[in-house]
Amino acid sequence: MNYDAALEKYTSALATCPEYLSQSRAVLYANIGACMLKQEKWTKCVESCTTALKLAPDYVKPLLRRAFANEKIGSWASLQASLEDFKRAQELAPSGEAAQGLLRVQPKADEARKRETDEMLGKLKDLGNGILKPFGLSTDMFKMAPDGKGGYSMNFQQR
Repeated sequence: MNYDAALEKYTSALATCPEYLSQSRAVLYANIGACMLKQEKWTKCVESCTTALKLAPDYVKPLLRRAFANEKIGSWASLQASLEDFKRAQELAPSGEAAQGLLRVQPKADEARKRETDEMLGKLKDLGNGILKPFGLSTDMFKMAPDGKGGYSMNFQQR
């Protein structure tokens, strides 16, 4: 299929479609999202589907398309958004597509969360070491442990 030609048609139709026909405009934005998905333009797909959902919040097709695009983006935030969209789609119209998406994305989201948290903590540690070094200290002297409430407690240990 020629997705560029389809995009031209949908964009042209949007230009002539009155603003008050929100459902029709939502369909056009959802179709633009479908073209973007097929062309692997993940961010543009998310944008188009988000616009469609602003016009028609319970429209399942753009919800699923946005979930797939966010899954492909693969960051922790996008994977969380993907999970939320698959859950919402499953609530609105239970399907194997949404259920499979939930099963597929959850482990990816957990892995991305761990990876991005570890990366952030590494950068914070490097920054802290840069600040503490002139004082003969390092972040290794500060032991952090989860406090069981979602935070951390810190203890200083001299060498």
